[in-house]
Amino acid sequence: MLTDDTDKTIRILVIDDDALILHATSQTLRSAGYEVIEALTGREGLRLATEIIPELILLDVELPDLHGFDVCRSIKADPALAHTYVMMISGIKIKSEHLVEGLEIGADDYVVRPVPNRELLKRVQIALRIKQTEEELKQHRDQLEQLVEKRTAELQASNAQLQQEITERKQIEDKVNKLALAVEYSPSMVMITDSNGIIEYVNPRFVEITGIPAQTITGKNANTDLGLPTSATDDQAALWNKVRSGQLWKGEFHNKRHDGTFYYEEASIAPLTDESGRITHYIKIANDITERRQLESQVRQSQKLDALGTLAGGIAHEYNNILAIIQGYGDLLLSRLPENGKEKHYVEKIREAGKRAVDLTKQILTFSQMDSQKLRVQYLTPLISESLKMMRATLPVTIDIQHNLDPGCSPILADSSQIHQVLVNLFTNASHAMETTGGVLKISLQEKKHHNTQEVLPKLKTDTFLKLTVQDTGCGIPSEDQEKIFDPFFTTRQVGQGRGFGLSVVHSIIEKHGGAITVESVINQGTAFHIYLPISHETVHEAQEKKKQERSLYQGKGHILVVDDEEALVVIHEALLTDIGYEVTSFTDALEALAKFQESPSRFDLVFTDFTMPHLTGDQLSQQLLKIHPDIPIIMATGYSSMISKEKAKSIGIREFMMKPIDNDQLVATIQKLLNA
Repeated sequence: MLTDDTDKTIRILVIDDDALILHATSQTLRSAGYEVIEALTGREGLRLATEIIPELILLDVELPDLHGFDVCRSIKADPALAHTYVMMISGIKIKSEHLVEGLEIGADDYVVRPVPNRELLKRVQIALRIKQTEEELKQHRDQLEQLVEKRTAELQASNAQLQQEITERKQIEDKVNKLALAVEYSPSMVMITDSNGIIEYVNPRFVEITGIPAQTITGKNANTDLGLPTSATDDQAALWNKVRSGQLWKGEFHNKRHDGTFYYEEASIAPLTDESGRITHYIKIANDITERRQLESQVRQSQKLDALGTLAGGIAHEYNNILAIIQGYGDLLLSRLPENGKEKHYVEKIREAGKRAVDLTKQILTFSQMDSQKLRVQYLTPLISESLKMMRATLPVTIDIQHNLDPGCSPILADSSQIHQVLVNLFTNASHAMETTGGVLKISLQEKKHHNTQEVLPKLKTDTFLKLTVQDTGCGIPSEDQEKIFDPFFTTRQVGQGRGFGLSVVHSIIEKHGGAITVESVINQGTAFHIYLPISHETVHEAQEKKKQERSLYQGKGHILVVDDEEALVVIHEALLTDIGYEVTSFTDALEALAKFQESPSRFDLVFTDFTMPHLTGDQLSQQLLKIHPDIPIIMATGYSSMISKEKAKSIGIREFMMKPIDNDQLVATIQKLLNA
């Protein structure tokens, strides 16, 4: 049994609303020989405290009826309980201001769960020792008071002074104890040195952040022995000159942990002086801001990316207008040339080059996040071959490219520019993995059939698919990182060597194509990405024939108002639509178009307008037209604009929103759909 000098069993009151925790805590204390009284509520705890006057109270902060702080105030306000040691316990990680508040209301200690039994018992022993010391001080004070009463009148003045000194000393001791606890359990790193910079103390948080044991660092010079890097805002000499002159220094350090890794800390260093004003110590309080710096860096990277995307989109807008003219006139020429003539072959070559330029523009728009998928039936082998040709010039000669592409693979339904983006990202990643050692880049493509596909790859909704594998013999990916490689901004490369979202873009594109992607990797042996894409049951030839048949069925009927500030595009659209039977009225000035529409709104059946135009933008024109004729169907097109989107256009009342350059068949099909609705 744990008892004091009078053989009285030490009583501890435990107040906690969690019965399991209450029971566990009580068992721990009873096993150590203490008498334990339990209370599940604050009011019950106050009642028991006044009845039994315990030596120590373990008080939960969160109680169902009274907050722990209020219970503590009531205990400390009761003269009979004023000297009872109160140890508050919190189940959550507390902020320093909450800790200070708890101590200021009278709590003698503040503990954060979970607390190992051994630590709890040690804290209780220390608390009882402190209480015993305080009681002994009180006994000594009482004895002194009795002696004072017996002393003569001449000693009354000196006795009063002695009493005052004792009181002040106790207050100082209490304050020191509280401050010591606050420093010991502070969420900030605390270091105290002597006047020469020799380290005398570091708190547990310092040890936790730096990994340097307290006994290792104590006695070393904070300026030289540790080799601390220069502050981000001052050099070491300026720092010490400032604090030695009695001023507070604030700034940042780029410091090294015990394991050799670096971290950023935000710190303040202040001198401590004695009664004469002489500097005796320095205290440094610091917080680890590495994560905050990383987030700030990511935000800056994201802002740069957004600005670059906006610039790229603006260029793509102008480029799309030019491509729309080339493609439009090419289509018009093809429809007027003999089937087997050389001229038609030449125009087809022009259109092929134009299509490659369109694909390049789509990649720019994909980067600027303004492009949408345009899927068509196509073979994957030519796409891979073209991407390999492009990448061969950029890959180091130390990388050997090997490929095994089955020419008999079925086609897929895909957006060629986005598949190209996937391939370039994977080839680039493989190159980075082998940039120091060289190696082999293997690409294989096979058609597969699996009867249990959805069990193995639940996101793949078909049993027949193409399996594309991109494999390298590089450094590999650690197993703990393999689940995170598709997360946005995750990267194992240094800052400035990559944005960390290439693989997340790959993952997004493959999923949008109805496919799946997996990874296998072994450190120092290499990595293999496996891509699974559902095949299309429609052949490329069938898709082309279907498109020709649909084109031959086009027969327009109605009056269309065409508005675009590019005169060449107006000519193309007018020729295209009149060829299949539509009546067309066109303008290159939006204000003139609006005036014409106001004259006779019922004359027009549909409006096709550009977005970016002088005097009146496409959305502004559309709003005016809809005020005059609310039911008029409107199609709006744009090469790129950060000011308009499909959703915004729909909210205005615009029926369809199209991105330039516009495929003629797509435009005609959209017009017929709206007019036949």
